[in-house]
This record gives sequence, C-alpha cells and structure tokens, in this order.
Amino acid sequence: MAPSPIDPASLTHESVPYILGVLASQMEQNTKDHNEIKEILKDHDECLQIFKFSRCKLIPWVGRNRWVVTLLFLGLSVWISSLDWLNRWLQWVFFPPRMGP
Repeated sequence: MAPSPIDPASLTHESVPYILGVLASQMEQNTKDHNEIKEILKDHDECLQIFKFSRCKLIPWVGRNRWVVTLLFLGLSVWISSLDWLNRWLQWVFFPPRMGP
C-alpha cells in the first residue's frame, strides 16, 4: 500500500517526526528491495557467464586446452575434407569425365 502524497503546504513543525519516520521506513524498504534485486542479478550473471567472452578469458583458456582446440580443429578439417571427397566421388559416379572429343 503506497503512502498518500504529502502536500508541502500542509507541513507543520508537528508533522516533521511523522514524515521522517515515513522516509526512514521507505528507505529501509528500498534497501531491502535493492538487496533482493542484487541477488537476482547475481544469479542471472552466474547463469549467463557462458555467454561472456573476452580475450582475457579466451586466450588463457585456449592455452590451457590447446589439445582440445587442436583436436576440434583436426576433426572439423577431416569432416569438411570427407564431405569434399564424398561430393567428388558422387560427381564422378554420375558424371564421369569424358576423354577426347
């Protein structure tokens, strides 16, 4: 429940403690909300760490996992080469080269 807005013209010396109490409770509620939002953002940040790339993180990872990177590169190269070989074989089977005129 939102507190009713206070008209500045109706402020009196007697209402100052009440207004300070309202402000203090609102600041306490804002602090609680802020901490909850920080926790939610921290959880989301941990979930999305996989999508954060930078050279400062990537280069040391490649250095530590150079065998994995080499095997991935080798596997990809062999895969692309095998597709090329298969394509050439199919081409020669269905459209053999002709010799002479």
